[in-house]
Amino acid sequence: MEEQNELWQQRLAKLDELREQGFNPYANDFPVLHTAADVRAAHERMASIIEDSLVLTRGIDVGEMEPVSLERAATEAWAFVETGDASFAVTEDLVFVANESLLGNLFENLVRNAVEHGREDGPVTVRTGVLPTGDGF
Repeated sequence: MEEQNELWQQRLAKLDELREQGFNPYANDFPVLHTAADVRAAHERMASIIEDSLVLTRGIDVGEMEPVSLERAATEAWAFVETGDASFAVTEDLVFVANESLLGNLFENLVRNAVEHGREDGPVTVRTGVLPTGDGF
């Protein structure tokens, strides 16, 4: 039952992301898409979010797993989110195996939630790095 609830929470997070972005993943970053390349990149990003949502919704194999740098994945996710006066730091890099697309969407959601829900206490600082135990981040 807990696993099913988690799956539904992941589905809802993806749908929230699409809704909040107005189906335009660059809506917060680029008020107007100026070139065909901008439009193409926005459509590719939207297609990736939708595909990842379908994978999570259907509970199927997550696809290709490959070595991913924590620093690179977190930095790329940070670039996709409107962060305002929030700051970001990577304390230590780690390479691990994951589905890069799903991981990127997860990090974007984490950053967005930290920035949106953490502002009550002042500017937010998002840090990522290796846990002291060395077995996670």
